[in-house]
Amino acid sequence: MDDLYLKNCIEALIFAWGDPVDVKEIAKFFEIETSKVYKIIEEIKSDYNDRGVRLQIAGQLVSFNTNPEYGETIKSFGIQVLKKNILIF
Repeated sequence: MDDLYLKNCIEALIFAWGDPVDVKEIAKFFEIETSKVYKIIEEIKSDYNDRGVRLQIAGQLVSFNTNPEYGETIKSFGIQVLKKNILIF
């Protein structure tokens, strides 16, 4: 498996899983060293700099989260959708 394919697989796995994923579990699944997973995760994190979504690393757990800079926009959208759904009922 080449490095780009592995990086894309790890990115997709973290995104699709939804909940934080343990770096050790990723390493075990792909049969690679944890250090290599951390290196790839840092590359992915760098790819998401200045974006609406970011990769968060908390100890051995990694997950995608929204960038706090856009929190008010997300909150406003949620309120708008909630109001719309209340008016339907």
